Amino acid sequence: TKTSGEFTRGDCDNSGTYTNTWTATDGCNNTSLVFTQVITIEDTQVPVWSTAASSLNVTLQCSDASGLAAAQSQAPVATDNCGGVIT
Repeated sequence: TKTSGEFTRGDCDNSGTYTNTWTATDGCNNTSLVFTQVITIEDTQVPVWSTAASSLNVTLQCSDASGLAAAQSQAPVATDNCGGVIT
């Protein structure tokens, strides 16, 4: 008989553990000791940039205050294999 474990969150959103347990019972209702399985989930891959290199580079005139403000407001975008919040 399997008892499924709940996900226990680790240090980040996508890491943690599941702990499942089993017992075996024979036809005479003799029950085994508990067998425990621990599934550990890790996120060890770094985020990658999805914004192309140099795509945010601009050349402006020194008097182009609005262009400078627009360039300063841009930011590259990164993705991660496990999703979650990327800062």
